[in-house]
Amino acid sequence: MPMNIEKQFFRWKLLIKLRGRALTIFLLLMLVATNVVVISDVIADEEDASSIVNTLLTAFPGAELIEQEHGRYPNYQLNLGSLRKVNGVWSAEHEIRISGDVSRFTYLIPMGFKASEVLAYYRAQLKKSVFNVLFRCNGKACGSGNRWANHVFHRRELFGPDQGQFYLVGELFHNKAQQYYVTLYVNQRGNKKVYAHLELVKPSQYNQQDSHDNRELMLSVWNNGLAFPLYLTQKEKQLDVTKHNQLLMDLVSVLAANPDLDFFIVGHRYGLSSLASAKQVSLEDANRLKAYLARHGIDEQRLKTVGLGPLAPGVGRNRIELVVNNGQ
Repeated sequence: MPMNIEKQFFRWKLLIKLRGRALTIFLLLMLVATNVVVISDVIADEEDASSIVNTLLTAFPGAELIEQEHGRYPNYQLNLGSLRKVNGVWSAEHEIRISGDVSRFTYLIPMGFKASEVLAYYRAQLKKSVFNVLFRCNGKACGSGNRWANHVFHRRELFGPDQGQFYLVGELFHNKAQQYYVTLYVNQRGNKKVYAHLELVKPSQYNQQDSHDNRELMLSVWNNGLAFPLYLTQKEKQLDVTKHNQLLMDLVSVLAANPDLDFFIVGHRYGLSSLASAKQVSLEDANRLKAYLARHGIDEQRLKTVGLGPLAPGVGRNRIELVVNNGQ
């Protein structure tokens, strides 16, 4: 190999080696920076969850925190029904999947207290906030205590006789704005020890910009004398508030900020067997939305419900509309 070509070859080889090291260092620095951001976000979320628990759901007096965990879950399963075994497979009668930040707390309750007393303590705290119960059960009606302890919550300490268990799940609104899901499971073991397990879920789909856009759209529609629709999915045999969390919270926010506005809540249903059944189901949808708004602080006197069934075929989609009531 000629001398000048050989020198050039080694120069290229050295340059590639140095660039490779530089690229490796750059990637390592980027990885560290990314991890720092993620870790700081997780720490902030842990502090946020702990703050909510300490503020709204303080531990049972004298309880010992034996385990806690914080993490982000892209597919968290929120159980809204009892556990049942169907065709050899255990599952909840109803469930939803949520992406969000999850905090788990497991407590050992002082001796001498019953599981029912622990449940009553936490329910009394929840009633001080805006809390909507989605499902609750106790005893054998909840299903297998073994499944709840070892397969749902993955906490063997929670396993006890089926008749001693209590389960509660609902949505909690902190400062009437930020939504959380709260799950509480309490059981008494055969040795009389009582354990309580609390899970707090902060959905990640809540988006401040989307909420701002929703609120602006609602006001614009109503100011122009139009109806604001809440479209139902094809599978919703009745209004399922868990499928419309962000939109409903935005609706609560707008109605609370505009107390002088009264509304008709109008249900629309299509494709049912008769006009009478369609009108009845659509009225039930409207009443469910009215009840939801009332639970979140909106005066029922401002809301009148109507069920039209398929009598407004212009859109042809199952929906619930809010129309400003101008004194009618």
